[in-house]
Amino acid sequence: MKTEYETSTLFVFFFFFLRDRRSVMPKKSVRQMFRKYPDVVTIPQVCEMLGVSRNYAYLLVKQGKLTRLDLGRIVRVTKSSVIELKEKSLQKSENSPV
Repeated sequence: MKTEYETSTLFVFFFFFLRDRRSVMPKKSVRQMFRKYPDVVTIPQVCEMLGVSRNYAYLLVKQGKLTRLDLGRIVRVTKSSVIELKEKSLQKSENSPV
């Protein structure tokens, strides 16, 4: 039976091992991740792409962070603006200290 010290030491080892391993793994480009989406996407698709809520997606459009295309009452967003936003957020997260 393992003691609490042995268990916590093992946990810390695996935590650092997995963290370092993630930085070495090849990263999929954002363009490759979103290649199945059309050039103009709907708000539900933006939510799926960015992993955000519908209200936050509309807020991003309202703030001008996503390029908006109005088709009457229907709001569409360009895929290129979603890719740019995702790349910026990934760069910020890579530069931030852990």
